[in-house]
Amino acid sequence: IHSKQGYTAKAISLLKKAIELDEEFAEPYSALASLYAQNGRNEDAERLHLQALQLDSENADFCNNFGAFLQRTGRSDEAVKQYLKAIEIQPNHTVALVNAARTLKTMKHTKKAETLYKRYVLQRQSDSRTHRHRDIVTDDRNNRESGGPKVHTKRLTSRVDIAIQL
Repeated sequence: IHSKQGYTAKAISLLKKAIELDEEFAEPYSALASLYAQNGRNEDAERLHLQALQLDSENADFCNNFGAFLQRTGRSDEAVKQYLKAIEIQPNHTVALVNAARTLKTMKHTKKAETLYKRYVLQRQSDSRTHRHRDIVTDDRNNRESGGPKVHTKRLTSRVDIAIQL
């Protein structure tokens, strides 16, 4: 948060303090790793990414973030492994899907990249349909309370079911 406002040193200080307060809490390790990587402290960044993953190996975001770090440091093969691990943990992790697809494409693994891009598109379509229809349901409830028009919820429900099946 502080980093986005140009207060990188303050953010680093606060994250170090968070680690001191609870050495078993993985979030500050991952955040600090990202800040170190932004500042060219790659050895420290890698060490912290690995510490975060050691504390919470089933965190898809940590896997994706470490993959992005590995990609930026020219280690594409290792990056893909981290992205795929993130997708294994959280199959609808759209950022990891795109990151893996982009990396595979640059590595000339076109078929694998295409498969992941298709999964990403299907996931986005499903998310879009579900959110759009949930918004309509909310509007319907608000309209009923205010005496406004009624939305046909039977048709709406079937569309939500279809979106969830995708």
